[in-house]
Amino acid sequence: MEDELLKKAKRRKIRTIAVLVIVALAATSAVFGLSIKSARAEKAKAAAAQESTETQAAADSGAAEKKSTSSKEKKDKAAVKKVDELIAAIGDPDKVTLDSKDAIQKAKKAYDKLSKDQKEIVENKEVLTAALENYRKLVKEKKAEATREKGSSSSASTATAKSVTISIECKDLANDMSRLKEPAKKKYIPSGGVILSATKYQFKSGETVYDALKSVCRSHGIAYIKKDAGAYDGVYISSIGHLAEFDGGKNSGWLYYVNGVTPNYTCSKYKLKNGDVIKWHYTVNYTKE
Repeated sequence: MEDELLKKAKRRKIRTIAVLVIVALAATSAVFGLSIKSARAEKAKAAAAQESTETQAAADSGAAEKKSTSSKEKKDKAAVKKVDELIAAIGDPDKVTLDSKDAIQKAKKAYDKLSKDQKEIVENKEVLTAALENYRKLVKEKKAEATREKGSSSSASTATAKSVTISIECKDLANDMSRLKEPAKKKYIPSGGVILSATKYQFKSGETVYDALKSVCRSHGIAYIKKDAGAYDGVYISSIGHLAEFDGGKNSGWLYYVNGVTPNYTCSKYKLKNGDVIKWHYTVNYTKE
């Protein structure tokens, strides 16, 4: 009987222990499960927070990019609008004139400052291109016309240039060398007495017989000496070609004739007229001239 009771007691103890083990295992399992669940929840929360942060960052970035793009677009449109307005101010490109220069230059300068992308959205750039081409044609034609006019003017000027004929001679002395006071000067007297044959001289308005003589002497290497005419006003010529006054006698010297007449005033006072025939003559006796 006693053995039976002990056996029962043992069985109850075993069952109690088993129950306690099961309860302990269940509790442990529950706690572990809660830990796993909590960890998973935390991980999910962290992932959600990360995703939210990334989403917000992406949203912020998108907003900033959109704002930047919007700002760029506004800037581009403003710049392009200004250029379009300047091009429009040119008017019809087929009707441009030389006076269109300022409008075309302003539009071209503004267009050149645009970026490549901005230039792509200029609406009337074809107008600017056509206006530039037509303006350049006008400038080219104007230059060609100016060249033609200059040539015509030059030709007309040459054709209508005023001129005189001038010559220098000492035939009287050449025909009577005995009058020469200084034999050493004989070498300066041409055998025919012609120091300068009839030469054409083109003159400007206001020039005188003296101006003509001075020019032809310089161009032909002929020496001359001028002196103050004193009471007669102006200058007179005392020597040409090394042949001076009084070399052919006390009444010898240089006289000038215009169209066969000796003017009654000095050579620096006689103003040239178109077609005048001027002759410088070395006289051996001016009292007989």
